[in-house]
Amino acid sequence: MNLLGADNKILSKILALRLEKVMCSIVHADQTGFIKGRNSYNNTRRLFNIIHFLNFHQIPGVVVSMDAEKAFDRIEWEYMFEIMRRFGFGKNFLGWIKIIYKSPIASVLTNGLLSSPFSLSRGTAQGSPLSPLLFALAIEPLAMAIRQNPSVLGVKIGDRQHKILLYADDILLTLTDPVNSLPVLIRCIKDFGLISGYKVNFDKSVIMTLCSGGDNEPLYVKPFHWAPSGFVYLGVKVTPNVGHLYRENINGMVQDLREMLTRWRSLPISFLGRINLIKMVILPKILYPTGMLFAILKSEDIKVINKAMVDFIWAGRKPKIKLETLQLPKDLGGWGVPNIENYVLSIQARILSSWIHEHSDLPWLNIEEVLWKRLNDLPHVIKHNPLIYNAMWTWGKLRKNFNSSLPFNILSTFINNPDLLPQNIGSSFVGWHKVGVKRFYDLFKHGEFKSFESLKSQYSMSKTEFYKYLQLRNYVLKNAKTLRISTASFRLEKFFLDNREHKHFVSKFYSEIYALIEDKLAWLRKSWGTLLKCEIDIQAWDKILLLPSKISVCNRFKELQYKILHNVYISPYIYSKYNMGISPNCLKCKVRVGTRFHCLWECAIIQSFWKEVCANISTAIGHQVTENPLMCILGYIPVSLVQHEYVIQSLLMLARKSIMLRWVGAEPPSISLWKSLIIEVMTLIRLGHYIDGSSRIFVYKWKRPLEALGVTYKLDPRGQQTEHSSSSSSSYAAQTQWNSSSLCVCAIVVQSIYSYLIILLRHCTLRRIYKMNFELLLLTW
Repeated sequence: MNLLGADNKILSKILALRLEKVMCSIVHADQTGFIKGRNSYNNTRRLFNIIHFLNFHQIPGVVVSMDAEKAFDRIEWEYMFEIMRRFGFGKNFLGWIKIIYKSPIASVLTNGLLSSPFSLSRGTAQGSPLSPLLFALAIEPLAMAIRQNPSVLGVKIGDRQHKILLYADDILLTLTDPVNSLPVLIRCIKDFGLISGYKVNFDKSVIMTLCSGGDNEPLYVKPFHWAPSGFVYLGVKVTPNVGHLYRENINGMVQDLREMLTRWRSLPISFLGRINLIKMVILPKILYPTGMLFAILKSEDIKVINKAMVDFIWAGRKPKIKLETLQLPKDLGGWGVPNIENYVLSIQARILSSWIHEHSDLPWLNIEEVLWKRLNDLPHVIKHNPLIYNAMWTWGKLRKNFNSSLPFNILSTFINNPDLLPQNIGSSFVGWHKVGVKRFYDLFKHGEFKSFESLKSQYSMSKTEFYKYLQLRNYVLKNAKTLRISTASFRLEKFFLDNREHKHFVSKFYSEIYALIEDKLAWLRKSWGTLLKCEIDIQAWDKILLLPSKISVCNRFKELQYKILHNVYISPYIYSKYNMGISPNCLKCKVRVGTRFHCLWECAIIQSFWKEVCANISTAIGHQVTENPLMCILGYIPVSLVQHEYVIQSLLMLARKSIMLRWVGAEPPSISLWKSLIIEVMTLIRLGHYIDGSSRIFVYKWKRPLEALGVTYKLDPRGQQTEHSSSSSSSYAAQTQWNSSSLCVCAIVVQSIYSYLIILLRHCTLRRIYKMNFELLLLTW
């Protein structure tokens, strides 16, 4: 770990923000590491296309993976400054860089012992936001030398040679004629190292041969290590055959995830905590290899992962809510559990977006354009190229999911389009392409085919283009039978055209898939409507579905409301079905059948509790609150009470909590229990406002309600709490005497717990943590 001064980091960040704006124009597209707008998956897709091309055409070649020895620490400063000068950086910018690297000193801290300071003379600083960009500039001359050396033969596809792929200091070389190319390459690298300090670690550098014609190690491999079965690059296993990527990467990943979730099943984690763990730990382990390999997960593998997730979420018990429901967004009644299939489709859709927008800075796109220049070539390419097959399979799947019912592809271009007969029609639209009319989508506005006058004024077309316009209109009429189409029929295509940039593309597309769902839980809405004997409209239902995620910052209260909404809690009636000797009647009144709704609302004893709660809330806010199940159970606040919604929701939430604490047993919930919960939660709310610096807002919202409920807060002029008393019980006051000092102590304790657990996580396994005696932790407080 390298610790830098705050002033150093601030200046480095300012310079890095300026530098990243010009990096794309300076550094070649072969380099994808830490360059804004470039991604590591561009390297792997390019590599897999090259490997497939060599295998398909039986061209002998090699893939060399070079490991640099302490790459960032060996760059000579004089070389780095000279390279920046030659790239065109001015004296002012170079001056700021030199200030950062002027006579730095460092000390080494080992087991609490600090060494004597010593001077640094080379290398880019670890932990500095500027270092990755400076290294990319420093390594670029090596890439340029390799690209421009005619004796180093790359893989020629079309009119372009593909020689080198870089991700920061991870360098891949794809070469043909390795017998002659490798010696020249090694000499070039050594010459570069003499002036830059760069050095290759040949002990960790490997070479994979393709179409070598034998199982014996070729003589030209030295000094690299031969890896005939493949090697690991950017976290994925690269194999000599693209068809084996799934087996070597995904199969092991699925097995590891299943074992991991099975091992974690018994950990003491809450329901929502388990879901969050899946989002934070499991999902990235799936998305990264899938995105780097462009793989379509097999249905049986998705089933294995889903089953493992369900077993983990419910701790091995029978699921109470379907996985499909949990996978819905929170505003649709779910909790955002990852839908693996939809995420895989979203990753593949990113490739489709690059196809549609024809990003010129993507080398892999250039390869795929060469493979099928015309749409007529596509069926042949799909048969033998799994990368293109997966993308086209995704396109068909998405059109089906989005109900794209158009009889023609609205994203099709006019040039080289086999559907435009005769074939030479497309070539006559080059002028249209230049002014921005490239595809059929450009001919429509709000679902209506544009008039020629509209096109002429928008794109400055001449009258001589009218005949071509008639040709296109005739094609649309022939296929669609109309010049007016519904915008819903090309929603998928519109999304692609509206999202040219790839930043957050996967998450946006994933959300777009669920945006198609209008009323997924209609059955649940009707079920609650039947129980409440009222019709719940869509607007009210949307608020009810969103309530669990917004009701509190505490996960326990979120989980409580979510489980009430989805009827998770087991009632005496349900319990009696599994235990024949148990009465199905309510445990409180012992008269009527104890269904969930009866135990929540209909029971006479529970009804009296709700009446008393609503009466107290009416007193607290100064407005009449009439008890009704839509508000008390589902949390829908009438328009007349919206101005007090925050307080009402909080108090009703605690009333529901009181019922759940007495769910099993004959003892009913009481107002004293409810008020004790209010005091406990006030501590949490008060601390939250204190951390946010909004203590006065807390006072504004809660002073009157708490006084009306028998709890009074006396505050000093600065808004700090100094006294807290209760007329109903002195114990309430003892629990709520929080001043600013005690809150600071609480924050320090929380930070201490966090730091202590981080140390435990670094040095212990989760199983050992679970078994540890936490008395030691309590003593440290």
